[in-house]
Amino acid sequence: MRYIRQYKTNIPFSLHDSRIQKIIYQDTNLIFKVDKVFEYKDDKEIMYPADIIFTNVDISDCKILIFDNSIYNNRKKVSASNLTLDIFIKQYNNLEFEIITETYNIYDKIFIGELKKSNNPSAIISIWSMGEMIYELGNAF
Repeated sequence: MRYIRQYKTNIPFSLHDSRIQKIIYQDTNLIFKVDKVFEYKDDKEIMYPADIIFTNVDISDCKILIFDNSIYNNRKKVSASNLTLDIFIKQYNNLEFEIITETYNIYDKIFIGELKKSNNPSAIISIWSMGEMIYELGNAF
C-alpha cells in the first residue's frame, strides 16, 4: 500500500513509538526504515513495517541535535551537539531512534525521541523537504 501525506487532510497514521532502524539518503530522497507505523481506523490500531520517504530533500538542511542527557528529565541541565543528518548517517547509523513526538509543518518535519544503544538518550531530528512525505507500508502485523 502507498499513502502520500496531504497537509489539508486528517492523517490516519502516526509514527509515535516507531523506531527508525536505518536512515538512507539517495537521489534527493531521505528514507526512514521504521519497524512500525500505526494506522487508526474504525477504532482499531493497525501496525505496519514501513519506509517513510521524504522527497526533494537537501540533506545539508537536515539536522539532528544529540543531547548528553534525557530532555524528559527536567531536573538536569542538558547540552547538545548539532550535526547535519549526512554526518549522523555516516557516524551513527547503527543506532535506533524511537520517535516520541512528531510535528509537521509545510516544509519542516520534527521528530523528538530517544537514541537506543547509546549514551546519548535524547535527540531531535529536523527534516527540511520541499517534496512529499510518502508512507510505503508493508503487510500489517
